[in-house]
Amino acid sequence: MQTQILLSGMRRSMVQLLQSQEQLATGLRVLRPSDNPIDTTGAMRLDDTLEAQEQYLANIDYASKAMNLADATLGSVHNLTVEAHDLALENVGATATADQRNAAATLIDSILGQLVTLGNTEYLGTFLFAGMRNDVAPFAHEDGLVRYVGDDSQVSIQVSGDINEPVNLTARQVFGTGSGVVASSEDLMTAAAGATRLTDLSGAMNEGVRNGTLVIEGSVIGRYQIDTSDCETVGDLIAKVNDALPASVSLSLEASGRSLRLVSSNGGETLQVTESGQGTIAHDLGLYQPTPGGNAIAGDDFGPRLVPQTPLSRLHQNAGIDQASGIIITNGTKSITLDFSSATTIQDVISTINTSGVGVEARISPDGTGIEIASVLAGGNLKIAENGGTTAADLGIHTFTAATALADLNGGAGVDEVDGADFRVTASDGSAFDVDIAGAATVQDAIDAINAAAGASGVAVQASLAATGNGIILTDNTGGPGTMRVARLNYSNAAEDLGILGETSGGNQIVGTDVNPTKEESLFAYLIDLREGLLANDTQAIEQAGAKLESYLDELNRYRGRLGYMARAIETRRERTEDATLSTKALLSEIKDLDYTEAITRFQQYQTALQANLTTGGQIMNTSLLDFLR
Repeated sequence: MQTQILLSGMRRSMVQLLQSQEQLATGLRVLRPSDNPIDTTGAMRLDDTLEAQEQYLANIDYASKAMNLADATLGSVHNLTVEAHDLALENVGATATADQRNAAATLIDSILGQLVTLGNTEYLGTFLFAGMRNDVAPFAHEDGLVRYVGDDSQVSIQVSGDINEPVNLTARQVFGTGSGVVASSEDLMTAAAGATRLTDLSGAMNEGVRNGTLVIEGSVIGRYQIDTSDCETVGDLIAKVNDALPASVSLSLEASGRSLRLVSSNGGETLQVTESGQGTIAHDLGLYQPTPGGNAIAGDDFGPRLVPQTPLSRLHQNAGIDQASGIIITNGTKSITLDFSSATTIQDVISTINTSGVGVEARISPDGTGIEIASVLAGGNLKIAENGGTTAADLGIHTFTAATALADLNGGAGVDEVDGADFRVTASDGSAFDVDIAGAATVQDAIDAINAAAGASGVAVQASLAATGNGIILTDNTGGPGTMRVARLNYSNAAEDLGILGETSGGNQIVGTDVNPTKEESLFAYLIDLREGLLANDTQAIEQAGAKLESYLDELNRYRGRLGYMARAIETRRERTEDATLSTKALLSEIKDLDYTEAITRFQQYQTALQANLTTGGQIMNTSLLDFLR
């Protein structure tokens, strides 16, 4: 017994001494989970927190350096823009010669090249102004214009568990790139079908369709609660409701494909549809009818969205579009006629446009009601016209229509008019009439004014919209031997602004020019306009480009200020994260790190205890039975 007690004490002292020795060697108080499970759990959580905080600091450091580089880039952009603006001012006056303006155009071209290089500024393998497509250079020269292949996405970094901070200004903010967009002028009124997903509906409240329990009550059939949480499509929902209801009451999709209809064949029955609890399914489907309202409930428009898989036949409430004619897209010097006769879905249309090679990018509009076409070429004029049919109008992307406002023509400059007659039309037989477009608000109003003046004067000239291409066409039906011509009156620029100033050059028609192109409002576009104005010795174009550059400088300064605030917010976040990291390290140290003073004292105590055990053991082990018999 004495031996066992002695050995047990010695083993215990040896274990404590060895553990203490290991702690002194590693500097850690907890070496393995079994040493202290509670402290080990806390230490593991703090290790995870510390690792995340260090990653946040690395993210912040990246963002801070990227922002500093972006700020320096914006400073260079500002200086080059000021230089270009000064050149515009120097060459507006009458004293500048054509040779001087040609030389200035060369300088502008050089500035344009430098700005393209600045737009391709790179940091650690990513391009700062390319959005999410930041693995390739976003800007490139193409046929005297500037192509942009990035996107308009805001790049963010994670700076804490649930907070992301933006770290870039987009190319649209810095340069204005991507602003040349032709969007559907109206809702294409997509019709739903049984296969339409509920997630592809905007809902009657524009909040989507949120599955829940639909409560349908009839004065004859009673009350039914129908859980729609497992429904994925419109067809699923209709089937689920009809399976739950008696055969005398049915839910169906209206012919327009835009709403639902609940009908009872029971004589004298009144129906109502409500929610269960806090649900919104009845509201979202447009069926909410809290009071009895007859034997039929016609739902509100639940807004089917346009998606890539939408068949063209379901556009305009199942009326479809003209697919036989196609459209003409002109962008800068490139033009192409696109054929949609074999297209079946909206994605087919988008793919055809995107592979046309004229520098445009088509996509579904963010609200899901139509499509939009953006030019990726700064400095070019984007025009979308009919090819003899109504395809462009059906898609809502015709850029020159009867409804186009005169105030929007010529890049927003509108149509100049004066008191009295604005222009005179002289037919080929010598007869003439004067046109006053006062009060005209749209292209159709201007056409009507021309036709009214011709009719009042008895001159057989007819104004109309071009069936192919864009513009106003004047047709001379007098059959005279001369030429038809349009001349300005009273110093009015209305005829020129409408694109019909001039005369026939063979044939009996004046085919007007398209004076409503969509143009990107960007720094590159302004510089290209300035360059072309200088080369053409056009003081008005030079002045207009200079004014736009001045306006751009104001916007650039505003965005530079915004970048400064973003950088300041990142630095504040860095300080907070560094403080949090220090606190985490302190807490972790309290759990894991060894107090050397305490550990050395304890080690010495364990050594003394072991020595005492050995001494006592020696004394006890030397005692025999005779010592007890004395």
